[in-house]
Amino acid sequence: MGEGRWVLVRAGDGLKGKALQLLRQELAEQDLATQEMPGEAIAVGLAGGAAVADTVVGALRDWIHRRKSPEAVVLTIGADSLEVRRATVDENTKQIKAFLQGNV
Repeated sequence: MGEGRWVLVRAGDGLKGKALQLLRQELAEQDLATQEMPGEAIAVGLAGGAAVADTVVGALRDWIHRRKSPEAVVLTIGADSLEVRRATVDENTKQIKAFLQGNV
């Protein structure tokens, strides 16, 4: 991964690569830096602060609502992780944004 802050996105229920590749494509369409990572994960660049966090949260929320699986994704930055579940993603958008911005 390049310079700056990155978040690692993994499917929480063992979903394999195709769905994550679709998420990566959607994030790339929003002009976000993405990279495929080992272990069925993608990395998303967070350079750009609040605007980028808003874009990532919106894309993630839309993507998880359109899919039957995964039921959850795990976001990881350094040693910290946050599980984002379909059932609560709408209620937790502020928490997700704060996590992405390093304010948790």
